[in-house]
Amino acid sequence: MIRCAVSAARIVIALTLLPAATVAVNAQPPTWALVGPPLFSIDENSRVIFHMVSDRGVILDSGLAVVANGGSSQLVYLSERGEIVHLVGGRGGGPGEFDRLHRIFSDGRRVFATDFGPPRISIFTADGELASYVLAGDVHTDRIVGVLADGRFVMASEPRRPPRMGSRGPGVAAMPIRIVSADGTKVTAIAEPPRASSWSTRLSTRGPGPDLGGACLPEQNVAVLGSTSFVAEGHELVAIGVDGSRRAIHRATNPPRVTRAMRDGLAGLRVAMDSTRPAAEQIGGVGDPLPSAWMQIVPDPTGRLWLRVAECFRHPDPRVWEIIDTSGTLVARVEIPRSSRLIAVRGDRALIVRSDSLGVEHVESFRVGRN
Repeated sequence: MIRCAVSAARIVIALTLLPAATVAVNAQPPTWALVGPPLFSIDENSRVIFHMVSDRGVILDSGLAVVANGGSSQLVYLSERGEIVHLVGGRGGGPGEFDRLHRIFSDGRRVFATDFGPPRISIFTADGELASYVLAGDVHTDRIVGVLADGRFVMASEPRRPPRMGSRGPGVAAMPIRIVSADGTKVTAIAEPPRASSWSTRLSTRGPGPDLGGACLPEQNVAVLGSTSFVAEGHELVAIGVDGSRRAIHRATNPPRVTRAMRDGLAGLRVAMDSTRPAAEQIGGVGDPLPSAWMQIVPDPTGRLWLRVAECFRHPDPRVWEIIDTSGTLVARVEIPRSSRLIAVRGDRALIVRSDSLGVEHVESFRVGRN
């Protein structure tokens, strides 16, 4: 820095050397994609018609993929070549049946299936046999979001009356996270929201803003790997231990720019970001960056998390997923066509549900690699 001092007798020019500012330069992560033709693709000509496939599938340690087919309330076990190995369940209220099959989880060896009707968790072996079932939680609010390494369940509770879009206050609600024993008898709160308004574990009931691609449920923003629960709190990824300890491990980066159409379209709405100001004040001028946010987490059992970037702030196609390891490092970004939904991933293998032009669902498996 150069400073100039002027006196009546002389002009003094002083040169002061300041320490160089430290600037963190983050290299852009590589962009990955679904590589080549699918490993398998199951269409409407198979002996199973896929309809209302759950947003959460699993890939077991054995390599079998399991899909929750909501239309038939069945679990479909698929080999690595796409062969249907087991069909489990069906609509009903008996053991191994489902009033309305919802989501499935796994510890690598077993499949834990949840019902939208009774608060029941049915546990199946890798061979498709019913091992046991557990009654746990409240049918109206509680959702199983993962299985810990020791076999206990992680449960999240949705608000009974989510805030209305356009009402005063942010469109978010506190979501308790609890651990339930394997037999469903003991419940331990690890993220119980206190009365203070500064509680930070608040998940949007409709995504991080007016999600143009459909509603985002809070349960989609929680994933479990090993003994840790990972929560996407708007723009921040937080790790919560079984003892309730919390640490932020990653914050969303690389925000997109506001277009004039986006600004005009959101000007009359209040969006669930970081304040309660009207959207027009939050967004600012055309070209200003919007904070990036996530609206879904899919865990990879090999130790990574796939987080889907909220598409109302992104280009309409393709859908963008960010891969983050458990230390918080952004590993890669993956682009998946909008016609496809990612439901499970394990290593370099991804399981997706693709909808064709007629709305028919096809279950497909791909390798994931550099674009």
